[in-house]
Amino acid sequence: MTLSFKKSPVLVRRLIFVLLLSSLIVLLTQTTFHPPPTPRPTPPLTPNDPINNWVVILGGARYYFNYRHTLNALGVYNLVRSHGIDDDHILFFFSDGTPCDPRNPHAGALKVQFEDYPNILNWYDPCTRVDFFATNVDVPAFLHTLQGRYDATTAETRRLRTDAHSNLLIYLTGHSAKGYFKFQDAKYLSGTDLSEALSMMHTQGRYRKVLLLVDTCKALELCRTITAPNVVCLASSDADKDSFSGHYDRRLGIAAVSRWTYELFKVLEGGSCAEPARGAAGGLYQSIYDFAYHPLRQKLKGGAPSEPAHKDAVNDKGAIHRWTMAEFLCPHKPLPVPIEVRYDLF
Repeated sequence: MTLSFKKSPVLVRRLIFVLLLSSLIVLLTQTTFHPPPTPRPTPPLTPNDPINNWVVILGGARYYFNYRHTLNALGVYNLVRSHGIDDDHILFFFSDGTPCDPRNPHAGALKVQFEDYPNILNWYDPCTRVDFFATNVDVPAFLHTLQGRYDATTAETRRLRTDAHSNLLIYLTGHSAKGYFKFQDAKYLSGTDLSEALSMMHTQGRYRKVLLLVDTCKALELCRTITAPNVVCLASSDADKDSFSGHYDRRLGIAAVSRWTYELFKVLEGGSCAEPARGAAGGLYQSIYDFAYHPLRQKLKGGAPSEPAHKDAVNDKGAIHRWTMAEFLCPHKPLPVPIEVRYDLF
């Protein structure tokens, strides 16, 4: 006995639909995901590029026993001011009023005498302009400043007016653990928070180059998560190492400065923004890598040398060997505009 089946039009349509759907699923599963293209390295400057320099300084520790962190932040502030960066281009987060602490033997000042420098230096100038102080120094304020998120009541002095032509120096000093930075031992800034803020800044066109200086324990861990392009990070310690204090002051009863930041001051001491002679590669015009691992760091008095680390730009390998400190510490000179004077109009 022979069995025969008649083809149903409905069955045929369903079979065709199933075959087409299966083919589509196979095609989608075999499609290769292409990540977004890596941003190109920063192009070299042309004479008409209106480069502007900005500095953000964050002293995240408070109380007298963190004297060294207060002095670190003030030292960097004085350094950038000495090279011509004005207060309108500096945002200073200053957590504590150590100069006015009753335990401070130098009332209204931050004075210290280093072993290799005979004079007593006062690092606190009453004219120092502090933009964020005490309880105003917190994680939201810092992140909002980087991202340009303000309300109508935000003072102009608290706004970071960077753009796509800005070279931005960010300096952090304080306490941290692996993967986060402490704000006054109460709040925490994670490496992911910092990475996302820098990525948003790049998307917004809020910088050209960023040099991030981090003086904390486990400092490099804060840099490892950074994915934003054109960001070079110098750290005072590796991801699993501690940072060092230095220059114990008997009169203060505590360490006066962090070792890595003190080395920073000494390596750049006497540097000038004047154009160097041809072939010269010292001072502010040395590469960031040469600055970070300068042999002078091993010879300074006041304690064991630091053990620095770094992270190069994710999109431009070797940027740390080409960028110079002068790009971030020396204000860009405005180009002269030719003016035609006519005397036949009077």
